[in-house]
Amino acid sequence: MYKVKHSDLIGEVKDFPIEVVQKMVERQVEQGNKENVTSFQICAIEDWHGGGFEWKNTKEGQKFWAEILIEKHFDFFFKKYPKADARVYYRGVLDRGEDIIAELEKLGGVNRFDYDGSSDNRLYFISPITRAIGYCIDGIPCSELLKDAYTEIFLPEKVDLLR
Repeated sequence: MYKVKHSDLIGEVKDFPIEVVQKMVERQVEQGNKENVTSFQICAIEDWHGGGFEWKNTKEGQKFWAEILIEKHFDFFFKKYPKADARVYYRGVLDRGEDIIAELEKLGGVNRFDYDGSSDNRLYFISPITRAIGYCIDGIPCSELLKDAYTEIFLPEKVDLLR
């Protein structure tokens, strides 16, 4: 798979995050086109016939790509595909604390102190330096700093498999 470089960010994708363009190339290849970032440099919304990809035929869907490629709401992209060094936090949830810790571990966090994620007055995050999962108590100065530098991510809905 072609690895998009910063030097590829020209033309219509000059202001795009590299991660977005990389995902565009991945979708292009998934749909049978040759990996070719030039197609997007000429026309960021290039469809399959022009060497790009059909938004509606991706796992993200039409609305997702319209939000990214037309509206240029790149934060919408990073909510679905957080950067490895993303600064995000989750609020604790009484009944789903283990899910919160699991989500932070998926993002590269290490639960060194065996937090259970269930305290709803805590904001759980990953330290950018140590990669350890930590927390701040909501409503104290630490949490205000956290909210300024991090993005709150909402835990996906729990699916009831017994239905």
